Amino acid sequence: MRYIAERWANSGGEVGNNTFDMNGLAFDIFNTHGLNFHDNSVTNCTLAGSAALRIFDGNSDIVIVGNDLIGGVGHGIRLSDLAEVDLGPSSTVRINLNNIAPFDLDGLRVDVMSHVGTVDATCNWWGASSGPTNPGNPGGTGESVVGDADFDPWLIGAAPQGPCGPPTPTATASATATASATVTPTGTGAPGAMCTDPADQGRDRRHAAGHGLAGPARPAPRTPGLIAAGRGSARRSALAGVRVRG
Repeated sequence: MRYIAERWANSGGEVGNNTFDMNGLAFDIFNTHGLNFHDNSVTNCTLAGSAALRIFDGNSDIVIVGNDLIGGVGHGIRLSDLAEVDLGPSSTVRINLNNIAPFDLDGLRVDVMSHVGTVDATCNWWGASSGPTNPGNPGGTGESVVGDADFDPWLIGAAPQGPCGPPTPTATASATATASATVTPTGTGAPGAMCTDPADQGRDRRHAAGHGLAGPARPAPRTPGLIAAGRGSARRSALAGVRVRG
């Protein structure tokens, strides 16, 4: 199979278990709803500046799962909203469990205003266990992901064997504080004993009287070596309206 173009109002269907090789691209779609594109091999696409899978205006519920998108002079997958087509952006496009690499341009490009909300592009193989190249993934060395797409987590090995790794942990603020205080008794009495020296008691009475305090000041019991500490921490194979070129 060489190329699929679905440009009118279509609903439902699937394209699965096909081979597309040395074509300009595998498909471009407009105003398509409920397409399941699965388990296909798309290799060596030749249309420069385009993409192996081209998603234009007004599509919804597009599932792209379990495909090998391998090699091409354009992008792997690209979503666009064309000014001359008054259908509005696509929505609910899901791209999962695919092998997407290598391409001369981006592995996935989501143009501005081409999709309502964030595209689900989790659990794909981008050609590197470190994930795709993207500002949100500073250590990623795989195919680039551009635009509003959620690619985390990604496959850390090629599908279908490669597992989908856990999401990249986000930094959490943490603080550890430790405070300690040591109280050492003074005076001549035994540790923890009340002050019973008559001279000291006299000084207490005079101090209280001078400050309008009732009764003598009596010190509280003290325990030597007392330590107070605290710690805290903060973590589709028939398609209505499908054109197939042979």
